[in-house]
Amino acid sequence: SLPTEAQWEYAARNRGQFVLYPTDNGQFEPGRNVPSDEQQQQRRRLGGIDSFPVGSFPATPLGLYDMGFNKSEWVNDWFDPDYYSHSPEADPQGPAEAVFTDGYGGTGFSKVVRGYEYPTDLQMTFSRTKHKLWLEYTPEVFDGFYYITARCAINSERPVN
Repeated sequence: SLPTEAQWEYAARNRGQFVLYPTDNGQFEPGRNVPSDEQQQQRRRLGGIDSFPVGSFPATPLGLYDMGFNKSEWVNDWFDPDYYSHSPEADPQGPAEAVFTDGYGGTGFSKVVRGYEYPTDLQMTFSRTKHKLWLEYTPEVFDGFYYITARCAINSERPVN
């Protein structure tokens, strides 16, 4: 399934530590553990693609790649701007149902999106945004999702090898 927002952040923060950047060492080092501006420009010149193949930069200590850059990621939670003011402190699961909120230029139901497409946007582990969901998905709507991807979570009592 998609991870909850809490699961995503726990993983990005290397098991919930105070880590600002979801990189191999928690530091923001363009050219070493995130793409530099020059690397991004070169990638765009080569094919107009601004994402990098998985594994282009070191994994986090948990072995996860690209937690804070390359593409934004859907999580399972509905967006509620007030949720964290009344959520449980340990392992919040997000709102139980869709919350009708003010969205991009209007109102609508939104899902939480974590991470950022560009390292220059300072993709810190606690950054979050929302993406409005449309009732009718047309090709034009899907074209706007080119920068959002998904990461799966395995919810199991046993460790996965």
